[in-house]
Amino acid sequence: MPVAQVPSRVNELSTADEIVVYCKSGIRSARITNFLREIGFRKVKNLVGGIDEWAERIDPEMAKY
Repeated sequence: MPVAQVPSRVNELSTADEIVVYCKSGIRSARITNFLREIGFRKVKNLVGGIDEWAERIDPEMAKY
């Protein structure tokens, strides 16, 4: 689900699920992670640094955009 749609589609998510929120740099996903925590989600995490950092540290062969 695109991070911009999370507030309007939050009813599609379950507080019982583990959720990892990510975006390109980690900034937008951090905001959404905080939003979800504020409304009661406890098993939500942000991918710090986003896909860019993941590609650099974990999967250097991953295409970057």
